[in-house]
Amino acid sequence: MNKRIGTGAMAALWAALWAATALGLAGAAGAAPPAAAPAAKTATGTYEQALAAAQRGDIATAVKIWQPLADKGDARAQANLGLLYVAGAGLPKDPAKGAELLHKAADQGLVQAQFMLGVMLLNGEGLAKDPAQGVSWLRKAGDGGLAAAQVDVGIAYQSGLGVAADPAQAAQWYAKAADQNDIHAEVGLADLYHKGEGVARDDDKAFALYKKAADVHYGVAEYDLARMYKDGAGVAPDPVQAYVLFGLASMHPDRDHPGVVNLAGAAQQALGSTMSAEQLDKAKALFGILSER
Repeated sequence: MNKRIGTGAMAALWAALWAATALGLAGAAGAAPPAAAPAAKTATGTYEQALAAAQRGDIATAVKIWQPLADKGDARAQANLGLLYVAGAGLPKDPAKGAELLHKAADQGLVQAQFMLGVMLLNGEGLAKDPAQGVSWLRKAGDGGLAAAQVDVGIAYQSGLGVAADPAQAAQWYAKAADQNDIHAEVGLADLYHKGEGVARDDDKAFALYKKAADVHYGVAEYDLARMYKDGAGVAPDPVQAYVLFGLASMHPDRDHPGVVNLAGAAQQALGSTMSAEQLDKAKALFGILSER
């Protein structure tokens, strides 16, 4: 079970991007700076001063500094202003204007801008919906090392969105992001190994990948790992571990898979009805301990 491209409300998507990429463009993982970037300073201030202002909630000051920087071609400033226009935060909401600025930054090789532009094209946000072009921009960002983009290219190949379905390609893109410890990629690649799609079926590898993502409390991975324990796939059957993991998954909601919480809760209840009293007591005790951590 893996996430879908650009899911959730657009406001939530942009809020996440603002926190994870736009404000961190100066040093985000996989963020190769544009070649021949101009000096990030004008008479109004430096890029870093604008970044600090935005982080303390002073968007007006950030915009005042970023605007002349963007006019001079600073890709990071262009991307941040574009994001503000798309979100309508500190600037009038204008997705088309935001897309134009993001496009300028993306053309300079800024991977976060390429990623955001790709998502906008997939969603038809500020631009005419164009899945093929959207995946093209995501691929550029993925080639630049951005794990989130690599995951979404994998999803596109797995689902046939904007490209011909190709599970082998999906596996390759998931593997790139999984190497960066991206939990969505780990689950996506695990799914393919468990189903034998695009790769030889290997439940041992699937189990290891699900476990890695579950160990950081990713609810989707906890649910999938619980099923592995329940069915004895890649591991000896263990209803106690399955019961505990179903319970933990029911506590960890995920925006991309809002139904997992209910699925996990129902699965835990159903499994409990088949367990011996001794197994159930042991499982409940262990779940009680782990659920309080």
